[in-house]
Amino acid sequence: MIEAGASSFRLPLHPAMTVVAGAGRLERDGLTGELLTAMGPGRDGVHLELVDDRGTRLAVFRPPGGRHCVVDVERSVDVTERFVDADGRLDPLGRAGLDRRAARHLLRLDSSELWASSQEDELVRRLGRVDQGRLWDVATKVLDRRADEEALAADAGGGEDDAAVIAEIERRHQAFEAAQEAHEQVRAATFLVAGVAGLALLPATALLGLVATAVLTVVALGAAAVSAARWWQLDRARQDEEAALRDVGAGSYLSFTVQRVNGLTVSDHQRSALARATQAHQAAVAEWELLAGDAPVDWALEHRAQIRDMAQQLRRAAGVHSPMASHLPDDAGTATDLAMVVRARLDAARRAGPGGESLPLILDDAFAGLLSDTKADLLSLLLRASADQQVIYLTEDADVAGWARVEALTGALALVEPTAPAEGRTRHGRSVVA
Repeated sequence: MIEAGASSFRLPLHPAMTVVAGAGRLERDGLTGELLTAMGPGRDGVHLELVDDRGTRLAVFRPPGGRHCVVDVERSVDVTERFVDADGRLDPLGRAGLDRRAARHLLRLDSSELWASSQEDELVRRLGRVDQGRLWDVATKVLDRRADEEALAADAGGGEDDAAVIAEIERRHQAFEAAQEAHEQVRAATFLVAGVAGLALLPATALLGLVATAVLTVVALGAAAVSAARWWQLDRARQDEEAALRDVGAGSYLSFTVQRVNGLTVSDHQRSALARATQAHQAAVAEWELLAGDAPVDWALEHRAQIRDMAQQLRRAAGVHSPMASHLPDDAGTATDLAMVVRARLDAARRAGPGGESLPLILDDAFAGLLSDTKADLLSLLLRASADQQVIYLTEDADVAGWARVEALTGALALVEPTAPAEGRTRHGRSVVA
């Protein structure tokens, strides 16, 4: 449960496997961040219910402005001291030696990391062919830009996962303002042209005849058509902005995040600075992808020593010194390779907690782009594994949602889908972040 002023968002999770369908990239990023934040240091208004491997039910309360605590539900006993760090801060994941970044690396698996891990030898070889100085300079740039974005998001009063939402709303609002300004300029010009043409109709008809009248009529209609086209562009820009702001249903985390972000005290300067930082981060990521293809930055840094060793071997053997990465293969590896990666990550999460306590594995649309048969086999693997540990799958893949609808009928998993907007629901007006 996440509270933000008068708004709240609740995500029910099955103890075995939960599929959250209809979740776009921003929603998946935000939900992953919220889940890891809730299990970790948390923030005001983020509450959580836990069940440990012994079946003990715990409730984590983080009331805004109040004391954060953990309660043993069945015994009604405060057990907060078991979950605080050396500074007295409530941090359940900290007991496992996991900070937020380490937890994200261990407990989250997306499609790019799945592919990279299944093709480790080949990918190390490919990155070894890239100019190493350039490769690691760009990797450092990505990390620096990410850190700048996270710092500005924190200064604005939100979390790092709010940065993309704020930047997207800012981008859409700037597009709306630009369209509005262009519309006003064109409207003034076309109004003048149409007015002059209209006033000239009667004199032109009397002096020059029907041909002049027809020409002036065409001019007036053309000016009106240009004005209408600009109005249509303005309306589209307004709709894009409102799409980032309106409430699209109680099941949408993104709509809740927008409301929470709207409640932040974010100045125009902070919002613009955060938008620029997000754009700089995205530009650095694009530069990395130009060099390294689909290889994740964090994965490459984790395998940095292997990649450098491979680069040295290639230089010694054949003098390979290309500044650009070769095109990466389109296939995502064999089903066996992928299954091995998924099993390894499941095993790691199952033993990641303190004393070997299991932790949930969060999959961020990890099977996107795979063949249907391969996808079905891997989903079945997750479902079997969820008998011993919790699995949370976030997706916008219609195939996964269809599979989950069938499996949910057996009670083996839960499917969470956004609810449709209520008919006649009013849209939110422009607010702080807009």
